[in-house]
Amino acid sequence: MTAGQNTGPLAGKRVLIVEDEWLVAEAIEFAVEAAGGKVVGPFPTIAQALAVLTGYGTVPDAATLNIRLADGESYPIADQLEAMNIPFLFASANGASSLPRRFARKVLLDKPVLPSKIIEALTVITHA
Repeated sequence: MTAGQNTGPLAGKRVLIVEDEWLVAEAIEFAVEAAGGKVVGPFPTIAQALAVLTGYGTVPDAATLNIRLADGESYPIADQLEAMNIPFLFASANGASSLPRRFARKVLLDKPVLPSKIIEALTVITHA
């Protein structure tokens, strides 16, 4: 059992991580687990993330998405999360002006971002 699994601001929450930079994904994964959450992924591609969301896999309670991935922009994942009423945030080097209008009210954390800031934002959106 990882420390923090039963306590912390994300205790018992399943968090989908979509990030194609391995070191960044690992840092977010560690932070989610330290905050008591359970990681779904991390997944570096749109295809992998959508397969989990549309298949019979674990349904996450929240998600963090990098916008630019190896196989395109993560907006199809965001659309699927919206359809499933799963809260999510973007953590990306893309500016807010690059977001499609339909996501203008979503949290966008500018990279580089500390994993602790991602945890703070995930805590807010999972308890809203």
